[in-house]
Amino acid sequence: TSRSFESLRSQLDACSDANAVLVRADRSKDAFIATIAHELRDPLAPLVNVSAVLKLGAGDSVVVTRASDLILRQVRTISRLAEDLLDVSRVRLGMLEIRTNRVELSDILRLAVAAGMPVIAPNKHRLELGPMHPVQVIADEIRISQVLRNLLSNAAKYTDATGLITVA
Repeated sequence: TSRSFESLRSQLDACSDANAVLVRADRSKDAFIATIAHELRDPLAPLVNVSAVLKLGAGDSVVVTRASDLILRQVRTISRLAEDLLDVSRVRLGMLEIRTNRVELSDILRLAVAAGMPVIAPNKHRLELGPMHPVQVIADEIRISQVLRNLLSNAAKYTDATGLITVA
């Protein structure tokens, strides 16, 4: 029995050591994700500024205006992805803040649809919005917008090209 006890003790120590290694690796991964997200955000502000400068200098040039709009949309997409990465890290560390206030749901939906258009447009999906009645909710506007954008992104991903996406 003393050998069995020693064997169990040895196995327990090995499991404890392995668990400690996994916990350190998990923390390192979270720190890496947070660092990458922060690093992604840094070059985005100058790109937004360049987009605005291009648009101002474009005059009537449709091509430059479209290019500027494309740059701005893509920068916003990258910025949202960086924020999503930070949110993953915040959730895992128990640091995600939920900031609720009274918001108009249809306004959030309209903004989410506008933000989702770069995902919807390439496959020429048709987007149909049902009637939007005023609905006041107490929610975190950013989180609700993320949920709606993710739903639209998934709808675009799983809808055949030129298919209909309905939001009601």
